[in-house]
Amino acid sequence: MLLAIEMTLSVFTLTGIILIALFVGFMLRAAQLSRIKQSNERLENEMLSNHAEILKLQKELADKTSVQSRTPIVPMRESVAETNPEKLPESGSRKKFLG
Repeated sequence: MLLAIEMTLSVFTLTGIILIALFVGFMLRAAQLSRIKQSNERLENEMLSNHAEILKLQKELADKTSVQSRTPIVPMRESVAETNPEKLPESGSRKKFLG
């Protein structure tokens, strides 16, 4: 019958095939890991440069706001208590009313 094909392999041939397969698998995995490591390093460098740029922009913004805060601020009007003292109730009349 054709279902049973007889194949003879020596132990040395089988061991050689297994060792070659292990070596090829190891080399493929090492190449894959090196590509992943290079990609990871490239992304880390990109993140570091982005963070450095953000910090630089924040420093520029802080410098601009500190320059603006040094300018004198002139109030548009006086405080409410100084402009309308008549509208506030007198404390003496309140004490008389309550007590």
